[in-house]
Amino acid sequence: MSLTREPCEPPATPTRPAIPNRQILFRHPGYGDSNNVLLKLFAPDIGQDSAGRGLYAQYALHACGIIVGNRWDGWLSEVKDPDASARIDPTTILCNTSYYFHLPPLISGDGTDDLNLPYRIVPTFREWRFPHDRLPDLWKQTASAACDFVNPEQSFATLNLTLALQARDVSCRITGCREGTQVAHICPQKEAEWWYENGMSRYNFGSANTLDDLSNALLLRTDLHIAFDKPKFVFVPKKSADQENPRLVTHLVEASAELEYLYHNRAMHSLRSSIETLFARFAWTIFPLLDAFLTCRERRRLLVANESATFPESDGFIPWERCARYSTKRSQSPEKRKPEAGPAVDEYIGLPAMDESHRRKRRKHRYALSPHHPPDLSSHPPDHRWDSFAAPMPASPATSALAHTWLEQERLRSNTQDEWGEKKAWAKRVWKGNVMLDEEKARKWLEICGVEFEDDES
Repeated sequence: MSLTREPCEPPATPTRPAIPNRQILFRHPGYGDSNNVLLKLFAPDIGQDSAGRGLYAQYALHACGIIVGNRWDGWLSEVKDPDASARIDPTTILCNTSYYFHLPPLISGDGTDDLNLPYRIVPTFREWRFPHDRLPDLWKQTASAACDFVNPEQSFATLNLTLALQARDVSCRITGCREGTQVAHICPQKEAEWWYENGMSRYNFGSANTLDDLSNALLLRTDLHIAFDKPKFVFVPKKSADQENPRLVTHLVEASAELEYLYHNRAMHSLRSSIETLFARFAWTIFPLLDAFLTCRERRRLLVANESATFPESDGFIPWERCARYSTKRSQSPEKRKPEAGPAVDEYIGLPAMDESHRRKRRKHRYALSPHHPPDLSSHPPDHRWDSFAAPMPASPATSALAHTWLEQERLRSNTQDEWGEKKAWAKRVWKGNVMLDEEKARKWLEICGVEFEDDES
């Protein structure tokens, strides 16, 4: 009797004839054809002719509309002249190699227009502003059709996001698998600054102003979570042949034979996340594709917050050197929280033990250090206790003395030469204003005080 089975086989992807071009170029009609490619989008959709591959036109229009500052009045054509162009139906599949994205000119407050100027481009996700209450119609329809995203009869505590998400979603929202799932943030955690600047917490299901909310998370199988963060796919609404309302589907943004065969255009399992955070994730995925447009050594007309004062005479044109700075790609993998280990007492000087919920909420601090601008300590009173000045969280009276004593004993036991005592004495002298700090010493002082720096901090 044999108790063994044959090895598992990978998914049998169908053999298709080689297609030389799976990318479609979307051009800016305001520049020469030698350097006017705005976006190059992967084309994994199947058109009327099943032998070919193309791209859903509405998907391309939304991508182009995002990078021009949330304008949904644009259209696509195969010719550069907008007056002679035949607008392409947004519900069709694009199968040609390139298209032009056109916009009507904007009329400014003084009655002038931009008829003779190229329309502006938002260069990065962090310069982009979320279109509150102005989502594209297809996304609005999806939100209306998915009014049961949140079950009003059931509430999920967000104190522990993982447990709350497992209780809500139960399984991977793409595959339905119950095992090997992870919490996937929709708007990446590294974009917290953008999140707060754009007031995205208004879409949170809870009252806290945080990205760690059920509205901004969903369960994904571990391998798909990794692919989601590359990013290899995004979630967008598309029309369904047998349903009046659009459905959210998985859409590939780069080639992958297995992912395309298994998941492309697959409708998602019941989703209770916010449609707004999904739209933000779509934008986050699109902006890095502007890299080639920004690095071709030609000035561009950009839509950014802080350039108009620097170049008031340029009508929005930015020198190519500055355009290239915007092209610096964000990390392809959203920042993950590293698991924290060690004793219950924190490493801060004089900081008492923190409970696990406080430890999870602790953030790394960023400091801009300059040898000409040492840390300003003048705002602290001179009699401020050294042992508590660096603590970013309030001490618990019941545990403060015991925790501090334990910490000092551990330092003495592990360091018989009392190097820590010397560092602490030096840090006290700095605190009293007796030592002038350059950049290197200022960083050293902050580290002794317990400040953690990002790994990529220069």
